Amino acid sequence: MSPNRWHVAEQLPDELPEIFNGFSPIIAHILFNRGLTTREALKTYLTIDKDLTADPLLLPGMDQVVTRILSAVASNELIGIYGDFDTDGVTATALLVQAFEELGVSTVPYIPHRVEEGHGLNIAAVNRLRDQGCTVIITADCGINGIENGVLPKDVDLIVTDHHLPSDEIPLYFAAINAHLPSSEYPFPELTGVGIAFKLVEAIFAELGRDLQPEYLELVALGTIADVGSLTGENRYLVHHGLDVLRRTERAGLRALADVARVSLENVDAEGIGFSLSPRLNAAGRMQHAMTSFRLLTTDSDQEARKLALELENMNLQRRNLTNSLLEKAYGQINDLDPLPSLLMVGGPEFLPGICGLVAGRIAEELYIPAISYRLDGEFTTGSARSIPEFNITAALDECADLLVQYGGHHQAAGFKVETGKLPLLRERLEEIASKQLTSLSLEPTIDIDKEVSLVDLSTDLMEYLVQLEPCGEGNRQPVFLSMNVKVVDRHRMGDGSHVRLQLNEGGVTREAVAFRQGHRWDEMTEFLDVVYRLRENRWRGKSTLQMNIIDFRETSL
Repeated sequence: MSPNRWHVAEQLPDELPEIFNGFSPIIAHILFNRGLTTREALKTYLTIDKDLTADPLLLPGMDQVVTRILSAVASNELIGIYGDFDTDGVTATALLVQAFEELGVSTVPYIPHRVEEGHGLNIAAVNRLRDQGCTVIITADCGINGIENGVLPKDVDLIVTDHHLPSDEIPLYFAAINAHLPSSEYPFPELTGVGIAFKLVEAIFAELGRDLQPEYLELVALGTIADVGSLTGENRYLVHHGLDVLRRTERAGLRALADVARVSLENVDAEGIGFSLSPRLNAAGRMQHAMTSFRLLTTDSDQEARKLALELENMNLQRRNLTNSLLEKAYGQINDLDPLPSLLMVGGPEFLPGICGLVAGRIAEELYIPAISYRLDGEFTTGSARSIPEFNITAALDECADLLVQYGGHHQAAGFKVETGKLPLLRERLEEIASKQLTSLSLEPTIDIDKEVSLVDLSTDLMEYLVQLEPCGEGNRQPVFLSMNVKVVDRHRMGDGSHVRLQLNEGGVTREAVAFRQGHRWDEMTEFLDVVYRLRENRWRGKSTLQMNIIDFRETSL
C-alpha cells in the first residue's frame, strides 16, 4: 500500500485565459498552476533569455575581489583554487582554473581528501599552497562557516566564493562572495557553488573587456544539477544554455564519461545528468579522491579521458554496492529503536563519509523523517544530515553550534564535525528539537500531481510541449500525471528484479510503463490500477517511443 498522499492541482477556470491561446489544454493547465498567469511571466519562463540573469557586481564582496584578482593578473601572482570534493565544487574548481589559464594566470588547484581532511578549509593545505608561492587563494563551494579563525597566514589573501547559508559570525578572510550574506543585493540567492564561481569569472572578464567562452556554461550546468540547485530564475538560464553547450561538447572527458555511462549527449537533459553523469563524477570524491573527476573535466587527451572515465565507472559501482550494504546496517540499527524518535541517527566506524549522505538521504526519503548518518573515527565524528520539508536541519544544527567543531548546509541537507564524546549529547539535543517541531504534525509524504489525464492524451505532440518546460528539476519539477483505472495487460521484472516494466491499457490505447525501484510492490500490481507518473521520451537504436515512468500506484477502487 502506498504511503503517499496524492494532491491533484486545481482545475483551470472554465474560460481559458487569453495568454494561453495556442497552448494545449494540458500544458496551459500546468503553466497556470505554476503561477505563470501573466504574459511577462510566461514569456520569461519560456524564452529563458538574459532577463533572468543579474549583474555580478550586486554580489557582496565582488567589487573588492575583482580589484584584487586584476592586481594578481597584472603582477603575475600565483593563485590557489581550493575546491570542494563534490561535483559542484569540482566543476567550480575546473571553471576557475581554466578561466585563469585563458587569462595567462598560473593556478594551483587543490581539492581535499574527504576522509583524511574532511569538509571546509584545511589550514595545513592553505599553508602548503602558500609555500608553493600562492599569494591569493580562492575557495569554491567549501562553505562560509567552516574556516578556522585567526590561524590563516597573513601573507595570503583568502577569497571565499560559496553558496551555503552563513552563520551569525563569519570568520576573518580577505573577502567573501555569497548571495546569502545580509549585505547582498543580488536578486537570485539560489546560485550554486559553480554558479558563484561563474559570476566571478563573468565580472573579471567584463572588467577586462573579454568575452566568456560558452564551454564554461556546461560546467555550470553539471554542477548546478548535481547539487540539486533550484532550476528557477538565473539557474534556469545557466542550465538551459549550459545543456546546449554540453550536447555538442568538445570536452574529451565528458565525451568519454557519456560513452562509458551509455548516455547520448546530443539528447541529454537535466534528468540524464542527475541520474547518469553526476553520480559518476561524485563517485571519485566519495570513494577515493575527487581530483580524478577534476582531471577528467580538464584533460585534452582522449586516451587519458577514457582511462579516467573507466576509473569513475568502477568507483561508481563500488559506491552503489557499499551504499546498499551500509543501508542494510542502518536499518538494522533503526529496527532496534522503540519507539522511533523524531530524528534518526545511524552510523559507526565502518560508515564511509562519502556514503553517509546517500544513506541519510535514502532513509529520509523512505521513512519520511530527518536522518543523520555518521562515521565514528576516533576523537572526532563526521556526519551528513538529510531532512524533510517540515524540518530545517541547518537551523537545528545552529541550536547545537556550541557542541560542533564545524557545520554548514541548507534547509534539507547539512554536514558537521563533532567531538566523539559529545555525540550522545548532540543526538539528545537534535532529537529534542525535532520532537518539539514535528510531533504535533501529521507527517505524510505528498506527491503533487499536475493533472489527471487519459492514456489517449499521451502523444508525441504533448511530449514536444513538455520539452518547452525544460530544464526540469528542483523548483521546476517535471510534470506529474495521474491516470485512473488502467488495465495491466503485461508486466515483467527488469534487471535484478528491483524494477518492473508494464504494459497499461485504457480505452483501447496501450502504453509502455516502468516502475523503477518498485519491484518489492509486485504483489500490489493488480489488474486495474490508478498510476501517478512522469512522461518520458525513450530513445533506443534510432527509435523514439513514449514511456510512463511510474512514481506511485494504487489498486483502483471500484
